[in-house]
Formats: sequence, C-alpha cells, structure tokens
Amino acid sequence: MSITRLNNNSITSVTALPSGIDVGKIGQVIQGTTSTSVSSSSTSYATTGFSQTITPSSTSSKIFIICNVNATVFRSGNYIEGLYRLYRGGSALSAEMKIGGFAAVGNGSQLRFWMSPSFNLLDSPSSTSELTYELYFRTGNNTDETNTFCDSRESTITLMEVLA
Repeated sequence: MSITRLNNNSITSVTALPSGIDVGKIGQVIQGTTSTSVSSSSTSYATTGFSQTITPSSTSSKIFIICNVNATVFRSGNYIEGLYRLYRGGSALSAEMKIGGFAAVGNGSQLRFWMSPSFNLLDSPSSTSELTYELYFRTGNNTDETNTFCDSRESTITLMEVLA
C-alpha cells in the first residue's frame, strides 16, 4: 500500500495544506433565539419580529445564514401551507421557503401541522455596516389558514461571517 504524499511529506507529517489552497475562515458567529409566538392569517409577508444583526469586518466577507424555524399552520381543510422568507434591511434576500402538507380528512376537520424546517443562505452584502437579517412569514393563498411562528417552541437564526 502506498502512502499519499503532499509536498513530498507523508500524510502523518503534514501540518498545513499546500500554498494556493484557500479554505476561508469564519470570522464571527452570532446566534439569536426566540420562543415568542406570532400568528398571522395574511397572504402578504409580515415580520415575525425575529431578527439578528452582524457587522462584517470587511466588504469582501460573506454572511452565511442558518434559520431553524418552529411553526404551526392551522386550517379547516385538507391542505395547509406556510411560507417564510429572509430579509436584510427590509429587502427580500431569499426565495419563498414553503412548508406545508396534505391530509385526507373530511370537511369541517381542523388541521394543525407542526413543522420544523431549516434553511440557509450565503449573502454577499459588500458592507462593513451593521446588517439586520429578519425572518418574515405569511400563509398560503387560503384565507382560512393561520400560520404561527414559534408556537411556544424555540426558533434560531445563526449568522457566520466567512472571511475572504
């Protein structure tokens, strides 16, 4: 069996990657949590009131965002849908993240789905100013739905500065 060599060193004596391989570094990690419930029956995006801020150290830094959401969607019908979207400074950054489900139940039944979706996004803000990332939500196109963010369970936003 042969030994893999990097820069003419055996693998056991390599203490760093060869020059020219840029792996990036994490400059800072900031995490916010909330368990404050907010409900909406609107089909237009509204804030959950949950946000987190970070100040990048360089305009070349990227911000990696991880959202872990706990929510319920309640409806009298057989299909439910809740939608989430990430905003920075009041402008939408991400496509809609849909959560929902279908259940074969009779008319008049009340459905409540508990969901815990996670999604992430890599943002390139080109800024050294304080940035605020905020989670917005809405119901699907059904007027009898209620989307409840958190619903007494904890949700998180994690921001990581990726240094160039």
